[in-house]
Amino acid sequence: MAPKLGALGVTFVAMRVIQFVAFVTIVGMTANFVNHINTSDRDPPGELVGTLVVATAGIVYVVITSILYWDEILPNLVSAGLDTLILIAAIVVAVLLGRPLSKTNCDALSFSSNSTVALGSGLNSTSGPAASSNTFATTDYSSYYQRRDHGLNHTEPLNKTLSYLNFIVTDKSTCYQLKAVWGLATAMAVTFAFSVLVCVGLWYRVRRETRTDGGVKEVDAEAAATKNVDASSDSGEDDGGYRFRLGQNYH
Repeated sequence: MAPKLGALGVTFVAMRVIQFVAFVTIVGMTANFVNHINTSDRDPPGELVGTLVVATAGIVYVVITSILYWDEILPNLVSAGLDTLILIAAIVVAVLLGRPLSKTNCDALSFSSNSTVALGSGLNSTSGPAASSNTFATTDYSSYYQRRDHGLNHTEPLNKTLSYLNFIVTDKSTCYQLKAVWGLATAMAVTFAFSVLVCVGLWYRVRRETRTDGGVKEVDAEAAATKNVDASSDSGEDDGGYRFRLGQNYH
């Protein structure tokens, strides 16, 4: 049975549901990117790997804290501290993903993976890929070069780790999907900021109710003790009167 903690409890549950859905979406989209990059014999950018790690850890954390809350054994103050750590991680991810994305015009990209895009202002979204000194050419995943080593030809990647900047401008779909991941990471930062405050509020409420219940129990115990003393006194008085009457009758 869910604990009855009023509006704070409802807000906590709502935050956890939103966080779970967002984290699962981020993991699905990021894992798809990593899979496509790995199948092209390239290493994914560190930004994507970090995002995947943070989102996966976030899913595990959200599920565990939700179960503990439902069983009314969640340490709210500890949960507030852990939520703060996830908040910091979400902010870092949002900054790393969004810094180059904020300067990228996805509309200027074509749907193919061999396009160029200007990473800066002044690019018309209705025009095709512009040629300027501030453009980055997309590196195809399968770009290789020939190297001669000890008389043997080897085919190796030009750069084993794919640049995040180059991955952004792969095509229009990739650009928009990365912006969606960036938006979800930003939303996670906001929701965890709220959940930190909610956890602190839940801790204060449970602490106050515990103190109130303890005070009521002490008052009840004192009242019960007083009642027992009064009952004993009344019993003693009745017994004394009965003995006195017996004595009179005997004489």
